[in-house]
Amino acid sequence: MEICFYHISNDYISFLKKYEREQVGYTCVPNIQYKTSDKFVFGAVMNINGINYFVPVSSYAKDQADVILMRDKKNKSDILGSLRFAYMLPVPRPCLIKLDINSITNAYSKTHISKELAFCRRERDKIFKQAEKTYFRVTHKVNEQLVKNSCDFKILEQAYIEYCIEHKLECPQVSNKDNNFEKLNEIYANVLENIKTDNVSLPTSLENTEDRVAVSQYIIEQLNSGETTEVQRKSLEKLRDSIREAEEPLFKQRVDEMSNWADYVIEKAEERNKENDEQDRNDTER
Repeated sequence: MEICFYHISNDYISFLKKYEREQVGYTCVPNIQYKTSDKFVFGAVMNINGINYFVPVSSYAKDQADVILMRDKKNKSDILGSLRFAYMLPVPRPCLIKLDINSITNAYSKTHISKELAFCRRERDKIFKQAEKTYFRVTHKVNEQLVKNSCDFKILEQAYIEYCIEHKLECPQVSNKDNNFEKLNEIYANVLENIKTDNVSLPTSLENTEDRVAVSQYIIEQLNSGETTEVQRKSLEKLRDSIREAEEPLFKQRVDEMSNWADYVIEKAEERNKENDEQDRNDTER
């Protein structure tokens, strides 16, 4: 879909607010309707298991860790507005209405929003990276204050799916990981039927990492033993390859999480160094 500014249907926003409030007792889903103009969002800024996320465009002008200030290209000191990633929202496509800038009659608003969109397109890579970083920081509860003042992304994803089901909209699959494991367990069940397991205790399914490791070790031992039939050997090799295929996306996910965590650690270290340098300067001046 086109990456641009969108309005979100009020019905869907009301659904998210009610759902989050029922789950955690309050909601951080932002209001979108105001007296003068309605709030709009930019995106999609990332995709989580088939669910597109959009970040609200705000007049908020305070520089913070999970906020990107939008600046005029010619005058960097001129802050046009901001993108507040703590309030990102997962939104189904039918609940989006593209903002037609050409239809805006107010000349100032039209120019201002055009500059904001130009900034977002110019800095799209930075925006995408910040979206992933904030999502990681919130879902992994890296910062308690941030979590408290952010939308609960996991709960909103549940709301997204329920809304799609309720309104008969196209719904993303629950998870590629779940599909992989379903197929993997089918293959595993067939293997258990065709091999002798009298002298070894094997798990009943391969949902957990520990179980997959144990079964992988068993496969290696069996293939190296030379005591398997041709049919058993092929069955074990198929299971081995299937375990590797199931593990690959999980490995990539762990790498991404480690990368985000490393970025966070570096960010915090830079903040501490900056504070220490400032303290040293203050001590010297005294």
